[in-house]
Amino acid sequence: MKPLICLIFCSILCTSILAQGIQKGDKFFGLQTNLAYTDLYGTYLDLSFSNNQKRIGFHLAPTWQWAVDNNFVLGTAAHIGFNSEKYKNDFWVPGGEQKYEVFDIGANAFSRYYIDITRNKKLKFFGLAGFHLAYTSWEGSYRGFGSSNSDRELLLKGSFGFGAAYSSRRGIIDLNISNAGFFLGVHKKLKGKSGK
Repeated sequence: MKPLICLIFCSILCTSILAQGIQKGDKFFGLQTNLAYTDLYGTYLDLSFSNNQKRIGFHLAPTWQWAVDNNFVLGTAAHIGFNSEKYKNDFWVPGGEQKYEVFDIGANAFSRYYIDITRNKKLKFFGLAGFHLAYTSWEGSYRGFGSSNSDRELLLKGSFGFGAAYSSRRGIIDLNISNAGFFLGVHKKLKGKSGK
């Protein structure tokens, strides 16, 4: 949890220059990461090592957004992720080990409507809606047990959720949650009325 808090704090410091609202014509390019396993994506940001387990994972989603009206944004994102988990299981079988690998690739289109929370327009609440097309494959093997299995799935799902954002002249940092995931994102303003 400490690395997540440090990441959010550092991101806010890097973009805290004179706030402006999101104005019609503004364009943003950004990057999001999924922070939790969901029913749509099986990959998420993870790094954990101990005596009995090793887990590593990432989920990256580059985004492009365009403000079609003040505080109303349409956008798209591409998703790619990988997770690997290994567990030693000496309790049932000496030298037993379980291994899981998950791979995600996908794309989504979304819309967001921002509501200013503060007078200076730095803090915002937003609702979001969109569609996700996601392909997931996973494989599990159980050394010492003599078995393995795998599966693949292609899903098209709608997503609805909400989030909070910090906005500046240079970009947006947001945290949002929906049935597609729990995402932390940083988005740089490319051009527009408030980003000259």
